[in-house]
Amino acid sequence: MPKVMIHPAGYDNVRQAVDRAFELFPVEVTGRKVLIKPNVLRLSALSMNGDTPLVDAETCITCFCCQEICPEKAITLK
Repeated sequence: MPKVMIHPAGYDNVRQAVDRAFELFPVEVTGRKVLIKPNVLRLSALSMNGDTPLVDAETCITCFCCQEICPEKAITLK
């Protein structure tokens, strides 16, 4: 199962969030360009009905995080 880090961050503490991400997901980046993709998940956009994930289209911001981390690849957004 993929690892996911959820860390509340804003402009004032983004450096701490980036440092924490590299602690949890160590990768050698010396001499490389790194793109960090910030995502905003709203807790009300994704819920479960038993074993079935439900996406609330009203609050979903189409960040594709749920699709990326779903261990069964059961979520597909278009």
